[in-house]
Amino acid sequence: ISIGNSDKAPAVAARTGLVGLTLVLATSCPFFGKVMALIGALLTVVVSVIFPCACYLKLYDGGLSNNEKYLNYAIIVLGIGCAVSGTAAAIFGISTG
Repeated sequence: ISIGNSDKAPAVAARTGLVGLTLVLATSCPFFGKVMALIGALLTVVVSVIFPCACYLKLYDGGLSNNEKYLNYAIIVLGIGCAVSGTAAAIFGISTG
Protein backbone atom coordinates (compact mmCIF):
# COMPACT_ATOMS: atom_id res chain seq x y z
CA ILE A 1 0.00 0.00 0.00
CA SER A 2 1.39 3.33 -1.01
CA ILE A 3 0.83 6.02 1.60
CA GLY A 4 1.97 8.79 -0.71
CA ASN A 5 4.08 10.75 1.75
CA SER A 6 6.63 8.77 3.75
CA ASP A 7 6.37 11.29 6.61
CA LYS A 8 2.86 10.02 7.31
CA ALA A 9 3.90 6.39 7.69
CA PRO A 10 4.45 6.50 11.50
CA ALA A 11 1.10 8.23 12.03
CA VAL A 12 -0.70 5.68 9.85
CA ALA A 13 1.03 2.84 11.67
CA ALA A 14 0.11 4.28 15.07
CA ARG A 15 -3.55 4.72 14.10
CA THR A 16 -3.70 1.23 12.64
CA GLY A 17 -2.11 -0.20 15.78
CA LEU A 18 -4.59 1.62 18.03
CA VAL A 19 -7.54 0.35 16.01
CA GLY A 20 -6.12 -3.18 16.14
CA LEU A 21 -5.58 -2.93 19.90
CA THR A 22 -9.15 -1.67 20.35
CA LEU A 23 -10.43 -4.59 18.29
CA VAL A 24 -8.50 -7.11 20.39
CA LEU A 25 -9.73 -5.51 23.63
CA ALA A 26 -13.33 -5.34 22.43
CA THR A 27 -13.41 -9.01 21.46
CA SER A 28 -11.58 -10.27 24.54
CA CYS A 29 -13.22 -8.15 27.25
CA PRO A 30 -16.87 -9.07 27.89
CA PHE A 31 -17.77 -5.67 29.35
CA PHE A 32 -15.78 -3.47 26.97
CA GLY A 33 -18.84 -1.40 26.10
CA LYS A 34 -19.49 -0.65 29.75
CA VAL A 35 -15.88 0.40 30.30
CA MET A 36 -16.12 2.68 27.27
CA ALA A 37 -19.34 4.13 28.72
CA LEU A 38 -17.45 4.90 31.92
CA ILE A 39 -14.64 6.63 30.07
CA GLY A 40 -17.06 8.49 27.82
CA ALA A 41 -19.31 9.63 30.67
CA LEU A 42 -16.45 11.21 32.51
CA LEU A 43 -14.12 12.51 29.84
CA THR A 44 -16.60 13.63 27.18
CA VAL A 45 -18.44 15.94 29.55
CA VAL A 46 -15.20 17.34 30.92
CA VAL A 47 -13.77 18.06 27.48
CA SER A 48 -16.93 19.33 25.79
CA VAL A 49 -18.74 21.20 28.59
CA ILE A 50 -16.65 21.95 31.67
CA PHE A 51 -13.27 22.73 30.10
CA PRO A 52 -14.53 25.27 27.49
CA CYS A 53 -16.51 27.18 30.11
CA ALA A 54 -13.59 27.21 32.53
CA CYS A 55 -11.24 28.45 29.80
CA TYR A 56 -13.72 31.14 28.74
CA LEU A 57 -13.99 32.34 32.33
CA LYS A 58 -10.22 32.37 32.71
CA LEU A 59 -9.53 34.18 29.41
CA TYR A 60 -12.27 36.82 29.58
CA ASP A 61 -12.68 37.22 33.33
CA GLY A 62 -12.27 40.98 33.37
CA GLY A 63 -14.63 41.66 30.47
CA LEU A 64 -17.57 39.46 31.43
CA SER A 65 -20.75 40.71 32.99
CA ASN A 66 -22.06 39.05 36.13
CA ASN A 67 -24.81 37.34 34.12
CA GLU A 68 -22.25 35.78 31.79
CA LYS A 69 -20.17 34.59 34.73
CA TYR A 70 -23.19 33.09 36.48
CA LEU A 71 -24.29 31.36 33.29
CA ASN A 72 -20.85 29.83 32.79
CA TYR A 73 -20.70 28.71 36.41
CA ALA A 74 -24.17 27.19 36.06
CA ILE A 75 -23.06 25.29 32.95
CA ILE A 76 -19.98 24.03 34.80
CA VAL A 77 -22.11 22.85 37.74
CA LEU A 78 -24.56 21.17 35.35
CA GLY A 79 -21.64 19.52 33.55
CA ILE A 80 -20.20 18.25 36.81
CA GLY A 81 -23.61 16.85 37.71
CA CYS A 82 -23.87 15.09 34.35
CA ALA A 83 -20.35 13.70 34.65
CA VAL A 84 -21.00 12.40 38.16
CA SER A 85 -24.36 10.85 37.30
CA GLY A 86 -23.06 9.31 34.07
CA THR A 87 -20.00 7.93 35.81
CA ALA A 88 -22.13 6.52 38.64
CA ALA A 89 -24.49 4.89 36.14
CA ALA A 90 -21.56 3.38 34.24
CA ILE A 91 -20.00 2.04 37.44
CA PHE A 92 -23.35 0.61 38.49
CA GLY A 93 -23.65 -1.04 35.06
CA ILE A 94 -20.19 -2.58 35.40
CA SER A 95 -20.79 -3.79 38.95
CA THR A 96 -24.13 -5.45 38.14
CA GLY A 97 -22.69 -7.22 35.13
